[in-house]
Amino acid sequence: MPAKPPAKWKMALTTWVALLPMVVALGYIFGPFRLSVLLEQALSTIIPVVILTWVVMPALTRMLYGWLYPEARG
Repeated sequence: MPAKPPAKWKMALTTWVALLPMVVALGYIFGPFRLSVLLEQALSTIIPVVILTWVVMPALTRMLYGWLYPEARG
């Protein structure tokens, strides 16, 4: 385990790469349902948070480990 966390810009970029496709997809999915603004915003935030926390970010962090933690390589 590396002694220091990755650079904040690397984590921000990684999070954005993971989040953008979900936000776009959810916009298309919820669009036809004409949900109330509050309900649509609640669903559009809780779904990505859950998926990012337990599925996408752990996998993406493993995939990008060498880039996120370059000091751990050597």
